[in-house]
Amino acid sequence: WLGEKRLAGDGTDGKDVFGNPVPALKGNDVLLEYDNKSVYVEEEGEKQVLYALFGGALEFVNNQVSVGKLLVVTGDVGPETGSITFDGAVEVRGTVHAGYSVNATEDISIDGNEGITNAELIQSSNGDIYIKGGVFGGGETVVEAKGKIFLKHANSCKLYAKEIHVGVYLFSTDVTAEHVYVDKHKGRIIGGTVKALYTIETAVVGNSHERETTLSAAGVDRKALYKEVQELAKELKEGQELEVKLESHTSQFAQLLDKLNVEQKKAYEKANETLTEVKKNILKLDEDIQFILNRIKTAQAAEIKVVKEAFPGTVIQIGKLTTELTKSANGVFKVEDGILNV
Repeated sequence: WLGEKRLAGDGTDGKDVFGNPVPALKGNDVLLEYDNKSVYVEEEGEKQVLYALFGGALEFVNNQVSVGKLLVVTGDVGPETGSITFDGAVEVRGTVHAGYSVNATEDISIDGNEGITNAELIQSSNGDIYIKGGVFGGGETVVEAKGKIFLKHANSCKLYAKEIHVGVYLFSTDVTAEHVYVDKHKGRIIGGTVKALYTIETAVVGNSHERETTLSAAGVDRKALYKEVQELAKELKEGQELEVKLESHTSQFAQLLDKLNVEQKKAYEKANETLTEVKKNILKLDEDIQFILNRIKTAQAAEIKVVKEAFPGTVIQIGKLTTELTKSANGVFKVEDGILNV
């Protein structure tokens, strides 16, 4: 509900000071101005009511009531705003206070120079997240994006995304992504665990105090995926054979539908329901097989690239192979001929 207008009607007659009747003028109607791409109107009795077509932020554009998919918070997210949950994109011009959250379906931008400290959750279910000043998480903050995360630094927090780009450092932070890039000229990863499916890149890992830092690039086990495809293909074939039998069975019933008794009709309806479920399952299996085949086709080799120095105490894991460095090293770490080249 965005607002409503009562329709103009007849006024109430009055009297002048001498008691003579004064007829009321009819009310003048005023047209409701609204954006019909985001707002619709319904007639409800003697009034017109405006409703949003989708969730969003109430806006007035060219004096029209509209609903925008971008919510702009000009200050901070905190006691004055409460935590934000929004169907669309969110731009926060300030910061997010400790214990508060921003949850949006699209991109989230937090533009304050000081970044965020001890916020609870920053989450984009379908978009990217940009945090200009970085994150001090106090072991509590979680930042999660469907797409990419861009931030200056991360300290004692958890990051989850498809790709993560860090400008300066990760400190005691747990990271899970397909690709993790910490500036290859000056970026540092100190403490914590960084897990990538394919790529981790940074300038420096660990420190001179040999603080334990784990870098893990899992890669894609093609053999396991091919085995899964074979099992799904077998299940798909069985489903297709069952589909043929059920279609033959139901078609025989359909030809004699008028002659079926109550129990036979119930059996026919049950067979039709089963056939519908089998068809849905076949489509799902086919989608799953195509998805896995695409993963196999697009899979990259797992590698960890340390441009300047990985200090002793750094744990390097590629796939199932793991080693802990006892002396400084750098370069591109990967599995070659079944051996981890560290």
